[in-house]
Amino acid sequence: MRNLRRAGALQVLVWIILLLPGFVRADFDIAAELYRQKNYVSAFDAFQDLAKKGDPRAKTVLALMHKFGEGTQQDLSKSFNWYHSAAEQGYPPAQFHTGIRQGN
Repeated sequence: MRNLRRAGALQVLVWIILLLPGFVRADFDIAAELYRQKNYVSAFDAFQDLAKKGDPRAKTVLALMHKFGEGTQQDLSKSFNWYHSAAEQGYPPAQFHTGIRQGN
């Protein structure tokens, strides 16, 4: 039951990330589709390429993938580092996960 809730929460967060306005890019859509198809290794590689280019959504998804060991080894330190990097760019879902608040 706990794994079902975790998987459901993860899917909801991924959909929130995908639907936030102002971030429409074909490369991200392709990576997201790979993730939806549970092709985690290919999705991880695609998101990693985007994250290295500075995409905060991709960084946030990589954080989730590291957190749950999807397409990579589970690594909570790397997960936090990706969240933190995206949070510093002002990306709200990542700020939530790191507790970073910018502005008043």
